Order: sequence, then C-alpha cells, then structure tokens
Amino acid sequence: TLFLTDPDWLDRARREVPIAWFERPALREIYAALRDGADLALLGNRLSEQGILALEKLLAGAAESRIDPDRTFVDATQKLEARPLIREYSALIAQREQEPAPARKAELVQQAIVLRSDLQKRFPDQWKQLAYTRPGDARSRQRSPHAS
Repeated sequence: TLFLTDPDWLDRARREVPIAWFERPALREIYAALRDGADLALLGNRLSEQGILALEKLLAGAAESRIDPDRTFVDATQKLEARPLIREYSALIAQREQEPAPARKAELVQQAIVLRSDLQKRFPDQWKQLAYTRPGDARSRQRSPHAS
C-alpha cells in the first residue's frame, strides 16, 4: 500500500519489485497499472472488477495503518521474493518423500539442504513462518525455528 499513497515508494518499487512477484491477478493488475504510470485517481478505470475490489481493500487498509514505511517495504518485498523459493522447497520435500530411487532421493535431499540454507539466510522471517506451518511435519511445530 505504500506505493498507492507515496510516489517515491512507487519509484522504489518500480526499481526493486518485478510484476511477476505478485501472484494474485488483481494485485498484479493494480501494480502493473501503477508501474505503467496510471494516476491513482483514475486507476479504477483501468482495472477489472476484481482489481477494483482489491484496490478498495488496499486503500482502506492504507488509510487505517500507521506503519514504518521502510520496514513495511522491506518486509513486503522479501515476502514476495521468498514465495517461489518456498514453493520450490516444498516441492523438493514432497518429491523426496515420493522418490523410490536412493540416488535420486539423495540428490533431492542435497538440493533441499542448499535451498533451505538460502531461505534461512535470505528470508529468516518467512522461513520461521514456514517452519511452523508446513503440514505433516510435526517436528517443525515442536522445535524452535532457529534450530537447523
């Protein structure tokens, strides 16, 4: 919501946040229109019905929030950037659990270890959240997310 209310934040987002990081079509649509220079006051004319609904929610939230803009921007961009890597990690784990061939299973384990290390270093907050919410992994809910 920062880039909805402040042109400087939109400029920063243009430099640092690719459109592809937005997975929800309505949010991607809003961001793409803003990146293309759409005026916020006229943005509704360029959006689908779902885009308009999402924009209304974003604007309502922006009006109610009192936030640290720097921290909010960093948190949001890290979350967006981490999503595909977290999905990749989850897919590796699922594939490993289904793999019957020991050599391939070992390869998948190694790939998961490397990706896990990268996630823990680059996105510690998102990793902690994943550690407590990954379905079927009772250990993840019992241990500290700081444990490796």
